Amino acid sequence: MESIAAQRIPYSQIRVMFDAANKLEQQGKKIIHLEIGRPDFNTPEHIVEAAVEALRSGKHHYSPNAGILELRQAISDKFTSEYDLEYDPETEVVVTNGVAEGIYVAIHALLNPGDQILIPDPRWINYDVDAITNFVDPVDYTLFKESRFQPDPEEIEEKITGRTKMILVASPSNPTGSVMEKDVLEKIAELATQHDLLVLSDEIYEKIVYPPAEHISIATFPGMRFSGRESLSIPYSDIIST
Repeated sequence: MESIAAQRIPYSQIRVMFDAANKLEQQGKKIIHLEIGRPDFNTPEHIVEAAVEALRSGKHHYSPNAGILELRQAISDKFTSEYDLEYDPETEVVVTNGVAEGIYVAIHALLNPGDQILIPDPRWINYDVDAITNFVDPVDYTLFKESRFQPDPEEIEEKITGRTKMILVASPSNPTGSVMEKDVLEKIAELATQHDLLVLSDEIYEKIVYPPAEHISIATFPGMRFSGRESLSIPYSDIIST
């Protein structure tokens, strides 16, 4: 018998297009993939060789649940050097199997059934799925072309209810490609502080930014650095995923 959560999950339209494209490729047709987030080049050879060497040297057994400490230290160092944020690699950094698991783990660990999470529209479909499978209700806030796909803090505040526990922001955005401006991030951080909300920040594309746009992590704003429930922001692109 299917679970109630499984019945609520829509089939990803990204995968509908992916499956259709694969069928055409099998027929010998040349396809340019725009449906899934992958580059048009293979993993660099030195990374492939490092992975092969790790397997040959026996690095394929169980690791600590939070991830290999050396990796967590490297993630901590990255946040210190790039954002001047200090995270303890032993207690504040968790490695997950990509951002899909990272989002799921964050919602599962920090929200309860019946809570609400504010998510952007348009968005990556997994935001909905990860909320729904945890019996958390996703609530849209809109991104308009006319405003360069910048969130409207006033609309976000109007959507906050007594059940709202988290705001999800994505910058650079998938699928719009927009980079959130400093004043917008600042206003959202103020809203989160004012209403005692968590912020889940999707920053996986932080290095794919073109001038004059500049990526700014919301974790750098006052009150946003995450260190338990009393603090508010979780930049999962590097803190809880790899």
